[in-house]
Amino acid sequence: MVATPHDAASGGGVGQNEVLVASLARLITRGSRCCLLALVFLFLLLGNLPRFVPLPGFAHNQNIMELLLLLAGVGTALCNPRIAKLFLVRWFPVWMIILGSCVYGSLINGFAMGPALFAVRLVLLCLAGFAAGYALKARFGANIEPVLKFGVSAFTLVAVIGLVQYRFFPDCWALWQQLGQVGITFLGDPHQGRLVSTYFDPNFYSTIACFYLLAAFVLWQSSGSLLRAGIVWLIAATILLSGSRTGIATLAATVLATAWLYRRPILRAMRTLVVTRRAAYYGLLTLAAAVLGAPLYLRSVIYMWSRLMAMGDDLSAQARVKSFVFGLELLEEHPFLGMGYNYHSIPMLAFNGLTSLDSSLMVTLVSFGLIFTAVLFLLLFGWALRTRVKLVAWEAYDARPRLFFDLYLCHLAIVILFSSQTNNVLYFPLWLLPTLMFGSYLSLLPWPPGSETQQAKTRREPSGEQTP
Repeated sequence: MVATPHDAASGGGVGQNEVLVASLARLITRGSRCCLLALVFLFLLLGNLPRFVPLPGFAHNQNIMELLLLLAGVGTALCNPRIAKLFLVRWFPVWMIILGSCVYGSLINGFAMGPALFAVRLVLLCLAGFAAGYALKARFGANIEPVLKFGVSAFTLVAVIGLVQYRFFPDCWALWQQLGQVGITFLGDPHQGRLVSTYFDPNFYSTIACFYLLAAFVLWQSSGSLLRAGIVWLIAATILLSGSRTGIATLAATVLATAWLYRRPILRAMRTLVVTRRAAYYGLLTLAAAVLGAPLYLRSVIYMWSRLMAMGDDLSAQARVKSFVFGLELLEEHPFLGMGYNYHSIPMLAFNGLTSLDSSLMVTLVSFGLIFTAVLFLLLFGWALRTRVKLVAWEAYDARPRLFFDLYLCHLAIVILFSSQTNNVLYFPLWLLPTLMFGSYLSLLPWPPGSETQQAKTRREPSGEQTP
């Protein structure tokens, strides 16, 4: 049968339509990823500032940027089926534990809308963090420098805003009063003489800043530029100005962990006692900045020292101890399976008027019990081991991904075992989202070319991708 000109024209039209549909689909997938990354950048930059805008139907000021980010994470997953598939399959144990714990809690405690919404929120935060990591990998590939710049740039602006806040409003109650005079009602904590920036909490801010300090350090270590060294010192200075005892101790632990990872070059430098001109220059600049900036931070140092000396009588420290003891009592009642994710908020509200325990580790134990908490830690350990093996294989091309991941794991260990015991930072979105995003990016990197492991991985999974 001979094809007519009409058939040829019709076939060509169908082919053109398919090309247009494919082009439109690619445009939508790329656009959704770019929009998600833009929202992540704004979320990290603005922090809790959007809480100045009240949302109808909510008793307390909610962060509208967080809501938009969660919706963007869902939208990106719907526009990128690969993201949805990877999250549903590879994250299956995690989101099933969260949602299953919520269902179990409703069975033993009675259904409550608050804990159910918090469980959904946690799953969507995990999805948004994973989708953002996938978007970074799709945009930048294995080039980790722009990925680190993405986070460090946002937090450098946060640190600068914090310095402005510390200079003009060191006492937060004065800032809240000033906002009230222009019609913005916000009931924030009355921190005095402390840097809080856009995060409105010096304890959360200082712990989160330690993460970006490590990212900034990796960027500086790979280039040695004066600007990047200044960013490292800027972030470290804002941690000190926060006046947070936990944050400063986290900073000290972070410095020790970094020194341990760099122990060989440090020991070599100590043996040879060679001080380069650049090192001397940086040292003099640091000393000059410390002396000239003393009027700015002296008040904070005195205030922090007075809090350290009176820690035993400090009401904040006593409240954290009472919260931890109350968490132990709840854990004794439900030791193995927990009482359901966030269902501790109900007895906690009756206990001290707050809705959460101060210790993130205690929140995890009380919510999921000893059994599923152990499962979560085993999943984390297995993910870390697999990801590090792959990043070690990348060292022949670029050592920075492995170096940053080692520092990333040190930060996780410090926060889980120490920092989160006095502040519930593990479930704080401004810490959880970037942590998941960078971790997902590193684990999604393909195996390096020529790797035997990569060849085996390719045969088993064509994409060569791995997720946490």
